[in-house]
Amino acid sequence: KSILSKHKRKINPKFGQLTNSMQQLSSIVRELVGLIDQTKPNALGYQWILNFIAKAIVSQAETEARVKPESALPLGKLTLQLLVRYPELKELLMTRFVKKCPFVIGYTCSVDTEEGRLRMGWKRNSGNKWEEETSYDERMGGMVTLYSMITRLPLPQDFISTHKHPLPISCSWEMLARISNRPVELLTNAHFVVLGYWWDAAAAQFLQAYGSQAQKLLTLICNGLTSTVAEKKFVGAARLRILFEEWQMEGKIKSFPEMAA
Repeated sequence: KSILSKHKRKINPKFGQLTNSMQQLSSIVRELVGLIDQTKPNALGYQWILNFIAKAIVSQAETEARVKPESALPLGKLTLQLLVRYPELKELLMTRFVKKCPFVIGYTCSVDTEEGRLRMGWKRNSGNKWEEETSYDERMGGMVTLYSMITRLPLPQDFISTHKHPLPISCSWEMLARISNRPVELLTNAHFVVLGYWWDAAAAQFLQAYGSQAQKLLTLICNGLTSTVAEKKFVGAARLRILFEEWQMEGKIKSFPEMAA
């Protein structure tokens, strides 16, 4: 317990220290790998520290990537480095993602009841009232940004020939397809907000991966899906249509700038 407590205090700040520097990222990866490896002799301690890291990763996306989406690039690269080194982390990370942001697996239920809101990741504020819709949408967007980023990143060079991608670009396809197939009456502004965050993080790479099939799916989402909720005037749907129109006019999709050396 004493070792884990010390590790926790050392690990927690690392996620907030990420910058746009690859050198800084490499340094943090080395430090985290060293701390995690120290717990391996104790199976329970090893699982505990991985679970703590999974929580910290998702929490960082929830708080920082919501307001600074490009921060998901270094965080995504760090997460992918850890996922390929520690396969046990994937289940813990996905459990945390799904609990906090079920959009990542395309899950949707009605939010007309308290249970429904809890399932969809809504939080209560200090006055025990449900958070504002804008706050909820942004939090979901931050987590979807990180998840999307992980799916579109290539494996680290050292692992390309020995490992499969733990969360490949096909995970993005599944998320988009499932959201697209939800009953119209269950669609909220949040669905279109998270699709917009996904677009910023991964649409360019998605198009590279799937070519004409990606074009069809993106057109279906941005034209077809938004049209089904036109009378609701969702802000998220309007932004998605703007992103689609920019792509059609410019012939390319903008992506986050790459990290510096």
